[in-house]
Amino acid sequence: MKKYCYFLLLIIFISCSTEYHPSGLDINKSEYVVNGILEHGQLPAIYISKSHLYKSSVSEVDDILDVTLSWEDENGNLISEQLVKADSFYMGNAEVFEGNKYHLHVDTPEGTLSATTVVPQAVPILSSRLIFPAGFMDTETRSGPYFRISFDLEAYSNEDQFFEAFIYTDYWNVEDDEDPIYNLLKTYNNDELILRENLPSNYLHAFVFQKEAGDPDQISLAFDSTIGNPFFDDFFPVLLTVSEEYYNYKKSLVNHVDAIGSPNSFTLSDAYLPNIFKQIQPVYSNIEGGIGIFAGVSRSELLTTCNLNGNVCE
Repeated sequence: MKKYCYFLLLIIFISCSTEYHPSGLDINKSEYVVNGILEHGQLPAIYISKSHLYKSSVSEVDDILDVTLSWEDENGNLISEQLVKADSFYMGNAEVFEGNKYHLHVDTPEGTLSATTVVPQAVPILSSRLIFPAGFMDTETRSGPYFRISFDLEAYSNEDQFFEAFIYTDYWNVEDDEDPIYNLLKTYNNDELILRENLPSNYLHAFVFQKEAGDPDQISLAFDSTIGNPFFDDFFPVLLTVSEEYYNYKKSLVNHVDAIGSPNSFTLSDAYLPNIFKQIQPVYSNIEGGIGIFAGVSRSELLTTCNLNGNVCE
């Protein structure tokens, strides 16, 4: 009898419930989202989707949109190309070149999307080295001897420059007859040039930073890690010279993700720490008529392996 009453109450509760629609909000509202990172030497690929603002979902755009990419070359000549949709991306046939200024124009049934960026000249990595052991770390996440990968560059410019630095490696074990599986390495960085960016952590997969006009032209960066085998793995430090739009986007994204992230556990003492007052930073967008990012990057990377001397890399 008791079970029957519970079942009856459940039916009554479900039958009386109605869907709630907040007043003043168009829950069906959506915006076009553009994801377009142009890289020197690569073919342009622009991904366009729709974001449903109050449903936490993203959907494909079934309509074939009119997407045009135009650019100004180093001589000031204006060239344009109609991008063709292939596998949800709008693809071009002309390689992206550093030093060019690019314009994106998209005609949709609901209006126009547009954005502009520059693909900057790549600043090359001049030299790199791997040192192990470089010291001993004892942190909340890692403990043990660590190796250090450092690299040098010279960035001569009278204007501000923007970069992203990271290291990828094939530290996962693979069979000799298989292709290596490369992974982005999470590292520590304590260089002043990066610390002054005030990123949420100095232990990240990638670090964006700005070199201001008055900074020294010669720069050395060092990245520490305990992940991987410094004696046998191949490491690839990467320096992306990026547009200001890319820098603003990635920096805001890192801070946004940090603010909305939650720890695995929460104790009473955590309620008295300043971290609970973090404000969620909006992610930077430079798309007029929609949201998203249209930016340019140029890549420099250098294979770095252990220079073995006895039992150390130097």
